[in-house]
Amino acid sequence: MSSSSPSFLPFRTRIGYGAAEMGIFAVEMMVRLHLMKFYTDVAGLSAQLAGLAIAVAMFWDAFTDPVMGILSDRTTRPSGKRRPYLLLGSFVMALAFLATWASSTDTPGADWAPETLPMMASSTTRVDWPGFGPSRTVATPSSTQFAAVK
Repeated sequence: MSSSSPSFLPFRTRIGYGAAEMGIFAVEMMVRLHLMKFYTDVAGLSAQLAGLAIAVAMFWDAFTDPVMGILSDRTTRPSGKRRPYLLLGSFVMALAFLATWASSTDTPGADWAPETLPMMASSTTRVDWPGFGPSRTVATPSSTQFAAVK
């Protein structure tokens, strides 16, 4: 191979990115497909309040995505620009996900279900945006492979 040949992502790297993306995808699909029914049938929220909670979380997510990108671009840590957000965000996302589905079912009368969704949207932004977005904007063979794995 010549020195000008394109660099490709190693198989192990592709598996790592794909496994991480599967977890994020699972969380997103649970929310997108089942949360409205959970809020109305299990948590006992009205359809209007459930829809409003989901809409507020989506607008909040649209606001936090560029803010997180700017914040992670300006971060200078020995461990890297994105790693602190990935590590913290993964734990916060897991806790927020559990809190979203446990709300109002385990504690009757505690209508804190709508408040957990923006927290989960923010933590998903910490995990998905800084790890995968800005650092892969240049079109190279490895970034094309990365997008295919994702």
